[in-house]
Amino acid sequence: MRQFVDRAISPRRFFVSLLATFATIALAVAALGIYGVISYDVRPRTREIALRVALGASALDVQRAALRQTARLALIGR
Repeated sequence: MRQFVDRAISPRRFFVSLLATFATIALAVAALGIYGVISYDVRPRTREIALRVALGASALDVQRAALRQTARLALIGR
């Protein structure tokens, strides 16, 4: 009986594992894309960021400002 059930479920199990693999790859590619957008936006602003930190801005404030501007770029699809 157990073999009969295993044979019946085997194609579904393969499909679900294949789908999970592709979903993991898609998630990794999306994360790399978001990292690329943030890196592209922050890189030219390193002097501005350093100046803000030197003048007393906290690291959290600098991160929020960078992410806020980057989120705008990501939302408009640039």
